[in-house]
Amino acid sequence: IQLNLRMFEVTAPLQDVLSFIQTSLPVEVFRRLCSKVGAAYPAQGVSRSDVTTLSHNLECELAQCQRALDTIYFLFSRAAYHTTKPSAVRTFLAPLLGAAHSEAIAAAWEASAADIIGRLKHPAGGDQRFVWSSSVTMSRDSCARTAEMEATLQVREQGSGEMKNVTFQYESLVRFYNELERIQAAIDQLA
Repeated sequence: IQLNLRMFEVTAPLQDVLSFIQTSLPVEVFRRLCSKVGAAYPAQGVSRSDVTTLSHNLECELAQCQRALDTIYFLFSRAAYHTTKPSAVRTFLAPLLGAAHSEAIAAAWEASAADIIGRLKHPAGGDQRFVWSSSVTMSRDSCARTAEMEATLQVREQGSGEMKNVTFQYESLVRFYNELERIQAAIDQLA
C-alpha cells in the first residue's frame, strides 16, 4: 500500500503564511487556534473580534492573523478531503511548519477529525435523513438501433413526500457509487 502524503501543492504565498506561523505564532497560541478552528469547522467561525484580539496580542498585522486562521482552515479542509490520519498530517507538515507546530495541528486534527467528518457528512440540520433508491432502465431511442442504459437515483428527504429524480448514464452512476464507497471506507477508517 502506497501512502499519499501530498495533501496540497505548496505555493509561494502559502509558504509565506506557513513561515509566519512557524516564526511568529508561539506553539501554544497555534494549538489554541487549531482547536478553535476545529471546533467551528466547516463554518469559518473565528470572529473578527477574535482576529483583532489575536493581532493585537501578537503585535502583528490583522491581515497576517486572518491569513494564519484561513491557512489552518485550509489545512483542516485538505486533511478532511483526503481523510488523512493525524500521523500523516504530522509527517506532511513537519518540513513546512516545524515539529512543534505540525504536532499541534496533528493533535487538533486527531481531536476533531471525527466531528468534522460527521459535520461534513451531515451538514447543518444534521438530523435530516435522506431516503434514496435507484433503478436501472433501458432507454430506447426510436431513431437509434442501440439501447443505452440509464439509471435514475430517487432522493426523498425523510418526513417530506417530495421525491427528486437524478438521472445518470449507467457508467456515470457506477463511478458515482464506487466513489461513495471509497469515501465511506475512508470515513470509517477515521472513526
